[in-house]
Amino acid sequence: MNTNHIIFVIEDSPIISELLAHVLTREIGAKVLVFDSCESALSIMKKASPDLILLDYNLNSRNSSNMTGKLFLTKMSEFGHKAPVIMISGQRDKMVSIDALQEGAVDYIDKNDETFMEDVLDSAIRILEVRELKKNESNISKLVPDHLRKGLILFAILSTAILITFWL
Repeated sequence: MNTNHIIFVIEDSPIISELLAHVLTREIGAKVLVFDSCESALSIMKKASPDLILLDYNLNSRNSSNMTGKLFLTKMSEFGHKAPVIMISGQRDKMVSIDALQEGAVDYIDKNDETFMEDVLDSAIRILEVRELKKNESNISKLVPDHLRKGLILFAILSTAILITFWL
């Protein structure tokens, strides 16, 4: 996996954010930027685009004037940012997870689960791998002419059909 990934952790708990940053840096080799508010993350997103965002749902619990994670998702799409978001929250309310996913988060992980860190790491790895595959697919399709790509696909289908026939 590419180790040049940039991950934003937007979390108002210093303990959780630093723990997430440590695990993601150590296990993935990503550059992790930690923010305690959505506003500070949005200001950096004008200059740098993350590959993944871990976002606390209830960011305004310590400061009611701060933007919530849900509102951040809306603002992201308004500004055209397309980074995948893993929503994290200590709320066990299923409606919160449904709401987050409907707003555009690609995953929802409960901070209260015993496997919280493993779940975050697994989800982050999976999402980053998919992004890499899509990027590679896009690069390959730019390099390979359309008629050649169609020919390769047809060859793969015919080869598979021949193998299936042979096995029967």
